[in-house]
Amino acid sequence: MISVLFEGWRLFQHSYGNVLAFLLIHLWKLYGPENNQINFYVRECSYYDVNWKNKQKLVYSPEYNRILKNLKIYNGEKVDVIYRQTFPYNIQLPTSTSTSTSTPICVFYTSEFASLNNSYFDFDPRQDIRNYLNKNQNIYFTSPSEWSSRGMVRYLDDKKRDRIISHGVDTSIFYRHSNDSTRRQIRQKYGIQDTDILLINIGAMTMNKGIFLILEALYSLTITKNLPFKLLLKGSTDLYKSREFINSYLLNLGYNSDKLREYIIFIDGTFNYSEINDLFNAADLYISPYLAEGFGLTMLESLASGLSVLVPRTGSASDYIDDIYKNGGSPYIYYVDSTVIQDGNGFYKNMIHTKHIVDVLLDIKQIRDDKTYLLLKRYIKKNYSWYKVSADLYNYLYDIVVNH
Repeated sequence: MISVLFEGWRLFQHSYGNVLAFLLIHLWKLYGPENNQINFYVRECSYYDVNWKNKQKLVYSPEYNRILKNLKIYNGEKVDVIYRQTFPYNIQLPTSTSTSTSTPICVFYTSEFASLNNSYFDFDPRQDIRNYLNKNQNIYFTSPSEWSSRGMVRYLDDKKRDRIISHGVDTSIFYRHSNDSTRRQIRQKYGIQDTDILLINIGAMTMNKGIFLILEALYSLTITKNLPFKLLLKGSTDLYKSREFINSYLLNLGYNSDKLREYIIFIDGTFNYSEINDLFNAADLYISPYLAEGFGLTMLESLASGLSVLVPRTGSASDYIDDIYKNGGSPYIYYVDSTVIQDGNGFYKNMIHTKHIVDVLLDIKQIRDDKTYLLLKRYIKKNYSWYKVSADLYNYLYDIVVNH
């Protein structure tokens, strides 16, 4: 048995908190009391924004919420390894009297722009972080994609101390409904006609998500071409200024944005995962012409729900999108041409032309074939479940403990 202290935001609905929560739940099921392989301790860390503390909320199933609530709070016990999932990335060595500074730590990171700088780390920026990390051999890392892992290259000499471990999806939460009743109810609630093609995007609505490109494409399809497209945007106003971001993009379009608003449904607040799955089932395409992403988890969740996705050919999501495309997912995946460019800050991002997005959207087809969907779901469940991801993380933590 190994004793692990998990530090992060398990009680809070930020993407880092969601990922940590799903990891803890599935690690508990695989290696918890019934199998006696992990002795769990948890510590809720300081949030990136102090105001987030007032918004703690668990939105999983009653069983999952119970697991997360009942994990043992760390009280200075000796542990074999510490796993951290916060931002900025905390690379400080342990300081408690019971946990030695030699105790290995494993720090999760993601670099949306395939590059990191000192501002990403919870560390004195005046110090040489690269020298510090290569001197302290008990600091390890994990990132969710090959794209993200490029950010650590400038800091870490030993690649064995940095392992790519994918994110996952829970197919008991994200799945295609057996009938269309919920789909009809959701579409009716938001004024979506049967003949409308409903696009959806979920997230912070920050610039790197490609929202501006989506709005430009929507304008071309609806105002210019008079086609029956609608766009549902599910923001994260609890954490970010999602609504303000959308308003800013619309104001900067340079043409009749007021008219375009008639084709946009914006919703925000904290939804539970069953409600998110309902939105996926109500939509016709998850649209994500992202400029930069660390992984792109909502695209994987969309596919598990039987929803087609539009994605760039380049970027982090290609790690799993290309694999799924080759193994039964091709009817559900629409690629938009993209190239990777580097800006003046050394950050890498996709360059995408709006015309290419429009051209792809003109050819999308709704897939409701059960056999095709079952093949897709079976592959995702086998290769991208949170059980698979949790097993990969356990093996990494076990290797760290044994070989440290």
